[in-house]
Amino acid sequence: MNILNRLQAAVLAILMLGTLTGCGGGAASGGETGSGDPVRIATKPMTEQYILGEILGLLIEQAGYDVEITKGVGGGTSNIQPAMESGEFDLYPEYTSSGWVLVLDHQAEGVDDAEMFTRLQQEYEEKFHMTWEVRLQQHLPRRRPGRCGGAVRPGDHQRPGRGGR
Repeated sequence: MNILNRLQAAVLAILMLGTLTGCGGGAASGGETGSGDPVRIATKPMTEQYILGEILGLLIEQAGYDVEITKGVGGGTSNIQPAMESGEFDLYPEYTSSGWVLVLDHQAEGVDDAEMFTRLQQEYEEKFHMTWEVRLQQHLPRRRPGRCGGAVRPGDHQRPGRGGR
Protein backbone atom coordinates (compact mmCIF):
# COMPACT_ATOMS: atom_id res chain seq x y z
CA MET A 1 0.00 0.00 0.00
CA ASN A 2 1.57 3.30 -1.03
CA ILE A 3 1.68 6.45 1.12
CA LEU A 4 -1.33 8.05 -0.67
CA ASN A 5 -3.48 5.02 0.09
CA ARG A 6 -2.37 5.08 3.73
CA LEU A 7 -3.21 8.76 3.99
CA GLN A 8 -6.62 8.09 2.44
CA ALA A 9 -7.25 5.34 5.00
CA ALA A 10 -6.41 7.75 7.82
CA VAL A 11 -8.73 10.41 6.47
CA LEU A 12 -11.50 7.85 6.03
CA ALA A 13 -11.18 6.70 9.62
CA ILE A 14 -11.36 10.26 10.87
CA LEU A 15 -14.50 10.83 8.80
CA MET A 16 -16.08 7.65 10.15
CA LEU A 17 -15.37 8.64 13.73
CA GLY A 18 -16.59 12.19 13.19
CA THR A 19 -19.93 10.82 12.10
CA LEU A 20 -20.01 8.17 14.82
CA THR A 21 -19.42 10.62 17.65
CA GLY A 22 -22.18 12.89 16.39
CA CYS A 23 -24.85 10.18 16.54
CA GLY A 24 -26.65 8.39 19.32
CA GLY A 25 -26.74 9.19 23.00
CA GLY A 26 -23.27 8.12 24.12
CA ALA A 27 -20.62 10.14 25.93
CA ALA A 28 -19.20 11.46 22.69
CA SER A 29 -22.50 13.23 21.98
CA GLY A 30 -23.04 14.38 25.56
CA GLY A 31 -24.97 11.39 26.94
CA GLU A 32 -24.08 8.61 29.34
CA THR A 33 -21.94 5.67 28.29
CA GLY A 34 -24.06 3.02 30.00
CA SER A 35 -22.02 0.15 31.43
CA GLY A 36 -18.60 1.62 30.63
CA ASP A 37 -17.71 -1.41 28.54
CA PRO A 38 -15.10 -0.77 25.84
CA VAL A 39 -16.05 -0.06 22.24
CA ARG A 40 -15.26 -3.31 20.47
CA ILE A 41 -13.88 -2.89 16.96
CA ALA A 42 -13.40 -5.73 14.49
CA THR A 43 -11.26 -5.71 11.36
CA LYS A 44 -10.91 -8.07 8.43
CA PRO A 45 -7.52 -9.71 7.74
CA MET A 46 -6.20 -7.02 5.37
CA THR A 47 -3.58 -4.31 5.87
CA GLU A 48 -5.96 -1.42 5.22
CA GLN A 49 -8.42 -2.86 7.75
CA TYR A 50 -5.67 -3.14 10.39
CA ILE A 51 -4.80 0.51 9.78
CA LEU A 52 -8.42 1.64 9.91
CA GLY A 53 -9.01 -0.34 13.09
CA GLU A 54 -6.00 1.21 14.81
CA ILE A 55 -6.92 4.73 13.71
CA LEU A 56 -10.51 4.27 14.82
CA GLY A 57 -9.29 2.89 18.13
CA LEU A 58 -7.00 5.84 18.79
CA LEU A 59 -9.67 8.37 17.89
CA ILE A 60 -12.33 6.67 19.96
CA GLU A 61 -9.94 6.56 22.94
CA GLN A 62 -9.33 10.29 22.49
CA ALA A 63 -13.11 10.76 22.67
CA GLY A 64 -13.04 9.19 26.14
CA TYR A 65 -13.91 5.55 25.49
CA ASP A 66 -11.97 2.39 26.21
CA VAL A 67 -11.37 0.32 23.07
CA GLU A 68 -10.80 -3.35 22.26
CA ILE A 69 -9.67 -4.15 18.71
CA THR A 70 -9.97 -7.66 17.29
CA LYS A 71 -7.70 -7.68 14.24
CA GLY A 72 -7.98 -9.92 11.23
CA VAL A 73 -11.20 -11.80 11.91
CA GLY A 74 -10.98 -14.89 9.73
CA GLY A 75 -13.75 -15.08 7.16
CA GLY A 76 -14.16 -11.30 7.23
CA THR A 77 -17.72 -10.14 6.67
CA SER A 78 -19.19 -13.65 6.93
CA ASN A 79 -17.95 -13.90 10.54
CA ILE A 80 -18.00 -10.26 11.62
CA GLN A 81 -21.64 -9.66 10.63
CA PRO A 82 -23.06 -12.42 12.87
CA ALA A 83 -20.77 -11.24 15.69
CA MET A 84 -22.15 -7.71 15.25
CA GLU A 85 -25.69 -9.08 15.42
CA SER A 86 -24.93 -10.95 18.66
CA GLY A 87 -23.27 -7.90 20.25
CA GLU A 88 -19.72 -9.29 20.23
CA PHE A 89 -18.51 -6.24 18.25
CA ASP A 90 -19.74 -2.64 18.20
CA LEU A 91 -18.08 -1.27 15.08
CA TYR A 92 -16.23 -2.33 11.95
CA PRO A 93 -15.20 -0.69 8.68
CA GLU A 94 -16.98 -2.27 5.72
CA TYR A 95 -17.24 -1.79 1.97
CA THR A 96 -20.67 -0.88 0.68
CA SER A 97 -20.53 -3.59 -1.96
CA SER A 98 -19.61 -6.24 0.65
CA GLY A 99 -22.60 -5.35 2.79
CA TRP A 100 -24.82 -5.26 -0.29
CA VAL A 101 -23.70 -8.57 -1.81
CA LEU A 102 -22.45 -10.69 1.10
CA VAL A 103 -24.86 -9.64 3.85
CA LEU A 104 -28.01 -8.52 2.04
CA ASP A 105 -27.57 -11.05 -0.80
CA HIS A 106 -28.19 -8.56 -3.63
CA GLN A 107 -26.50 -8.31 -7.00
CA ALA A 108 -24.25 -5.26 -7.46
CA GLU A 109 -24.60 -5.11 -11.23
CA GLY A 110 -26.93 -2.42 -12.51
CA VAL A 111 -27.24 -0.51 -9.22
CA ASP A 112 -25.54 2.85 -9.05
CA ASP A 113 -23.42 3.61 -5.99
CA ALA A 114 -25.67 6.29 -4.48
CA GLU A 115 -28.79 4.13 -4.80
CA MET A 116 -26.93 1.11 -3.39
CA PHE A 117 -25.77 3.06 -0.35
CA THR A 118 -29.21 4.54 0.36
CA ARG A 119 -30.93 1.17 0.09
CA LEU A 120 -28.18 -0.52 2.10
CA GLN A 121 -28.64 1.98 4.95
CA GLN A 122 -32.38 1.36 4.98
CA GLU A 123 -32.12 -2.42 4.85
CA TYR A 124 -29.44 -2.64 7.57
CA GLU A 125 -31.63 -0.52 9.84
CA GLU A 126 -34.74 -2.59 9.09
CA LYS A 127 -33.15 -6.06 9.23
CA PHE A 128 -30.38 -5.65 11.80
CA HIS A 129 -31.08 -2.34 13.60
CA MET A 130 -27.60 -1.29 12.53
CA THR A 131 -26.48 2.06 11.17
CA TRP A 132 -24.12 2.74 8.29
CA GLU A 133 -22.45 5.91 9.49
CA VAL A 134 -20.81 7.45 6.43
CA ARG A 135 -20.29 6.78 2.77
CA LEU A 136 -16.56 7.20 2.36
CA GLN A 137 -16.54 7.50 -1.41
CA GLN A 138 -18.14 10.93 -1.09
CA HIS A 139 -14.91 12.26 0.38
CA LEU A 140 -12.10 10.74 -1.70
CA PRO A 141 -11.61 9.64 -5.29
CA ARG A 142 -12.58 6.08 -6.03
CA ARG A 143 -9.89 3.63 -7.11
CA ARG A 144 -12.13 0.95 -8.58
CA PRO A 145 -15.81 -0.03 -8.66
CA GLY A 146 -17.38 -1.07 -5.37
CA ARG A 147 -14.61 0.33 -3.18
CA CYS A 148 -16.63 2.62 -0.96
CA GLY A 149 -17.88 1.83 2.48
CA GLY A 150 -18.46 2.98 5.99
CA ALA A 151 -18.49 2.04 9.60
CA VAL A 152 -21.28 -0.24 10.71
CA ARG A 153 -22.60 -0.19 14.26
CA PRO A 154 -25.68 -1.60 15.97
CA GLY A 155 -28.60 0.76 16.51
CA ASP A 156 -29.03 2.19 20.00
CA HIS A 157 -31.60 -0.42 21.03
CA GLN A 158 -29.45 -3.34 19.87
CA ARG A 159 -26.40 -2.88 22.10
CA PRO A 160 -26.69 -5.56 24.80
CA GLY A 161 -25.64 -4.27 28.23
CA ARG A 162 -24.80 -0.85 26.87
CA GLY A 163 -27.69 1.18 28.37
CA GLY A 164 -28.97 3.74 25.88
CA ARG A 165 -25.84 4.24 23.86
